[in-house]
Amino acid sequence: MEEASVYSRYEVEDDWCLSVLTSYKAEHEDPFPWTVGDDMTPEGRRQLALFLARKHLQNFEATHCAPLPPQDFHLPWHL
Repeated sequence: MEEASVYSRYEVEDDWCLSVLTSYKAEHEDPFPWTVGDDMTPEGRRQLALFLARKHLQNFEATHCAPLPPQDFHLPWHL
C-alpha cells in the first residue's frame, strides 16, 4: 500500500503527533485556525501533516462519478 510506504519513509510517529496536538489543544483555548507547528522543523510539520491526512482522508479507487459506498463514510476524527 502506497500510504503505508509514505508513512514509513517519513518515519511518522503517531504517538508523538498525538501528544503534540493534545498539548497544543490544552495550552490554547482559541478555536481554529490553530498555529500548531509554527515553531517546528520542516520534518516535524511534515509528520503532523501526514498524521492528519491519514486521520481525515481515505484513498478510494473508482472511475469518474462513481458513488462513494456507504461503508466508506466515517464520522470526523476528534482530538
